[in-house]
Amino acid sequence: CDATGEYDMQIKTTLDTLQELEFQAPYLLVMNKSEGILDKTVLPYGSIAISAKDNLGIDTLKQEILNKFRGEFLFCKLFIPYTKMNEYSAIKSLLVERSSSFTDDGQIIEAVIPAIYVDKFNVFVVEFYNN
Repeated sequence: CDATGEYDMQIKTTLDTLQELEFQAPYLLVMNKSEGILDKTVLPYGSIAISAKDNLGIDTLKQEILNKFRGEFLFCKLFIPYTKMNEYSAIKSLLVERSSSFTDDGQIIEAVIPAIYVDKFNVFVVEFYNN
């Protein structure tokens, strides 16, 4: 049985289905149950070979997930003065708050912002950092 042909057919079917569903999110091509494949060149180009059962390739997968999304999301610290709370409330659904604390003057928030929305939060950003 030709493993390359099987993978190609499965991937084509999956990608065609995602296209029909108008799927737009970023994705990684992960090939599980690859513990018995000695020649990784039979796997699709750019795919990540893992074996969940044998815990093989999991660290590589985690790193690739971080790499994939690192440029698409920004990690930052925000300061929201109490006088700007309404303005922040109108856009806060666009980010993920990781932690928050309060000061006498406002709220400090550590957040993850999709890069496409960062301009909406520029007035509140105190610093950007790597996660």
